[in-house]
Amino acid sequence: MSNLQHHAHVDSHETLPSSPPDSPARVRTEPTVDAVAEDRFWQNAYSTQSYYMGSRTYDHYGPAYRLGIAYRLGPGGHRTWKQCKRDLEPLWGRRKAFSSLSWEQARDAVWSAWNRIDHALAWCY
Repeated sequence: MSNLQHHAHVDSHETLPSSPPDSPARVRTEPTVDAVAEDRFWQNAYSTQSYYMGSRTYDHYGPAYRLGIAYRLGPGGHRTWKQCKRDLEPLWGRRKAFSSLSWEQARDAVWSAWNRIDHALAWCY
């Protein structure tokens, strides 16, 4: 189950000419993701993933998941994974914090988080 939620968003472009300002015709919902809940999900799931290396704690994988989440939800996230992954490697070097994972070791975790968000958003449209 995803941590995707819908929040009301008023869009004046969708207003019907005779609709009062607070009419349901003026309100649509847009999907949002609860990044804190996603982080909790990965804290519970990281050690069950095929790429998990038993000697590493969530402190090593967490930055990779957070990068995948943040990038998919950011301005460049509308592109495919293939288009995005070349941008993510240099970002990993700046965002890995205290993780000892190389990009090659972190890439699958970044993809897993990116892909989970991508699928959750796809169900909303």
